[in-house]
Amino acid sequence: MSGYTQDQLTRMLRDMESDLVERKRSAGDRSAIRRNICALANDLAGRGQPGVILVGVEDDGRCAGLPITDQLLRDLAQMRDDGNILPLPSMSVEKHTL
Repeated sequence: MSGYTQDQLTRMLRDMESDLVERKRSAGDRSAIRRNICALANDLAGRGQPGVILVGVEDDGRCAGLPITDQLLRDLAQMRDDGNILPLPSMSVEKHTL
């Protein structure tokens, strides 16, 4: 689990200025998602809290209409172990309806 409640995730979705949140309209740019994973895993702000990448969300927090399929969730989870992010980050992939 992400460590966040549904209410906290909803607030993060709406918060336009957070160093803990990245929004991605689609999962098409896997390199960008990997960069975001690295940035959030490095916790440069020193918050000691997990970061969140919201896939299927516009920059303004609106739903992008991306179908969140089991295959998409598997593809995102596989990014951790595909050898393109070292050291391996601690991460989970979850589906939430916000």
